[in-house]
Amino acid sequence: MDTFKADFYIATDGDDSSSGTVERPFSTFSRAKDAVRELKKTVERPIKVLVRAGTYYLHEPLEFGPDDSGTAEAPITYSAYPDELVTLSGGRRLECQWEAYKDGIMMCQLPEVESGGLEFSQLFVNGKRQHLARFPDYDDSEPSKSGYVWPQDGIPEDVVAPDADPDEDMTHNNVPPRGVIFDPATFTEKRWAKPEEAVIHIFQASHWGNLQWTLKSIDYENHHIWFGKGGWQIGAKWARGPINVNRTSQFFIENVFEELDAPGEWYLDREKGVLYYRPPEELEVE
Repeated sequence: MDTFKADFYIATDGDDSSSGTVERPFSTFSRAKDAVRELKKTVERPIKVLVRAGTYYLHEPLEFGPDDSGTAEAPITYSAYPDELVTLSGGRRLECQWEAYKDGIMMCQLPEVESGGLEFSQLFVNGKRQHLARFPDYDDSEPSKSGYVWPQDGIPEDVVAPDADPDEDMTHNNVPPRGVIFDPATFTEKRWAKPEEAVIHIFQASHWGNLQWTLKSIDYENHHIWFGKGGWQIGAKWARGPINVNRTSQFFIENVFEELDAPGEWYLDREKGVLYYRPPEELEVE
């Protein structure tokens, strides 16, 4: 294999205690930065760092300042090794010991979640984003139509939530939508133990924007879904008049453990530090 010339090399199987050569590359960009700064003090020529193929997980921001800059005559360059794919990821690779849970669902313990040392809202498997457990299930066959349900209407302003905060439920023009009335014929029959963890994604009535709220509660008897925090995405909390939801406002709700029933869905129990995942049939979870 051809070796392309550079001053330093980085590789996923490298070692920061090594010399940074092609045979003994560094493992992190921060170590390469330090080496470049030291070399820059002794030479006035271009300096090049080549990065070998792979995914590099950054546990802190990768920052370059004046000390890392070159000049027009002596530039400092970081680039992927020719014909190799390099990915810089702000995510974190999970080391999971998977166990069978039930109904095709796998589970793994993540103690750092329980202790507060790890938090995430996106999960990627083999580079593909997975879906939080949701109702209805994800379906992209008809964009903006499939994978949604429609409410019967928005909750009227004169209907007060059982646990209403008087400051939030005052009836005046700039009160954002407070919830929707779901259709029991199309809504899930399951009962959610932690509705306050769920997030609703709903179109406003004019369909020029999508809004998200965490749920405050669900009144199954009266078919009310009450919104909690959210609605900032298109200024719903401050708009006067045009922001509304009604029977045309299709929606889905995600982050619901009881709805973990489709391949590719996942749910994170933050209290217990357990990740649940239902892999596609063609995927082996190791």
